[in-house]
Amino acid sequence: MSMPEQNNGINEEKHVKMPSFEFIFALGIVFMMSGGVQGIYTNLAQDLLTDKRPLALASSVIAKKSQGNFTYMAILVPMYTYVIWFFVSKWRWFVPVLKRAFPLVLVSLLAILSTFWSLEPKATFLRSCNLFLGTMTGCYFAVRYLPLQFQTLMGKCYLILGIFVFLVVILDPEVGIHHGKHYPSFRGYFSHKNIMGDTMVYGLIVSLFLLRTTHAKILGLWLFTVSGLLIIMSLSRTAWLLALFSLIVYLLIMSIRAWKFKGLLLVFIVIFTSVFILSLVGYETIASEAIIALERDPTVSGRTEIWEIILDAILPDHFWFGFGYEAFWSSTQGAFNYFRNQLGFIPAHSHNGWLQIMVHLGFSGVILVAIAMIIGIKRSYIFAFSHTYHGYAVALVFLVMYFVLNIVESYFMAPERLYWEIFVYYVACNPKNADYLQNTAKISRNNVYTKVPS
Repeated sequence: MSMPEQNNGINEEKHVKMPSFEFIFALGIVFMMSGGVQGIYTNLAQDLLTDKRPLALASSVIAKKSQGNFTYMAILVPMYTYVIWFFVSKWRWFVPVLKRAFPLVLVSLLAILSTFWSLEPKATFLRSCNLFLGTMTGCYFAVRYLPLQFQTLMGKCYLILGIFVFLVVILDPEVGIHHGKHYPSFRGYFSHKNIMGDTMVYGLIVSLFLLRTTHAKILGLWLFTVSGLLIIMSLSRTAWLLALFSLIVYLLIMSIRAWKFKGLLLVFIVIFTSVFILSLVGYETIASEAIIALERDPTVSGRTEIWEIILDAILPDHFWFGFGYEAFWSSTQGAFNYFRNQLGFIPAHSHNGWLQIMVHLGFSGVILVAIAMIIGIKRSYIFAFSHTYHGYAVALVFLVMYFVLNIVESYFMAPERLYWEIFVYYVACNPKNADYLQNTAKISRNNVYTKVPS
């Protein structure tokens, strides 16, 4: 059975039906790695301990005994085992993918090596192994699915995740709705409303692609509605602005495609690069006025104070290789030592993806992830403008959104946030390879490619 020809947009929408097991696997990955259920075992434990209802009590017991790690990893281990088995059995398929994702594979291996200079060697080793396996999961998706298949698959999984969040809010509002200063924000079983809102932005992006297809319009409509409502009800201004930003980017890309004036995109990239620089060094001037207009703290909710302290901690002795992956935030010699006197509290992370990498692996890690980002944007640019089919624009929208998100949040090198795996996928999935597969590859009964592309 041949893959559909690419020179017809309708034919490109036709995709081979995947086995049920693989859909269940992908759904499990979305639920676990997005953080959609991890909150049951970790961050919500303290809230649940005082609750006597059966669901909350059972969750709190699991959380207390396992400290959020055993149950979470017990579910992930079978998933990672499948990825490893697929890698071993189809290793020839992984070779070109690993080459394209080499900077991200290398930064994952560097994270494991950072055990040797880490402030917390045991924690670094365990968490860096999780990072490496998360990176390999992204490579698995790149081997296994064409972009059109992957986005349809993610659309289905995200719709189920969104419906699940609504069910939690309705059936268990004490958990599904934030209380205190964040009331009445929706969060479901996510640990925080911002994480839920940020996560659903990708669902919104995928829905725009599905709405323009002939085979998944209804799915796209439902996904757009569910994702949009959850973003609104998260009451997360970051998620609101991120969703609006993504919509504008998507519409701009589609307009540029229609005008066939690719050079305009370069202007767009320059503009948002300027926004990135402004957010780091110019917040006391123009940025402050813009943030005040949105009724926000001119220090971006205290983020800039955190950034300054982190830079002071990194620059003297940890510039090139950092403190070790995830060690800074769990060691008394790390965040506790630097933040306790200056801020009076210990932040959970850097609130900036690039600084988070600096804390983990120093400037060496920043270089590797920056190279991967450049490669991903370049390839997604080819996706978006070298094909007549609009679905390839999703990659470019996601990567630009992911870049902007990491200005104020820490989503780089975070395998427990699904965006890292999606980032790996879009970096590892080569447009030229996709062209080859769509036109000449053969598929076995199990929908696994049986001929290795050149």
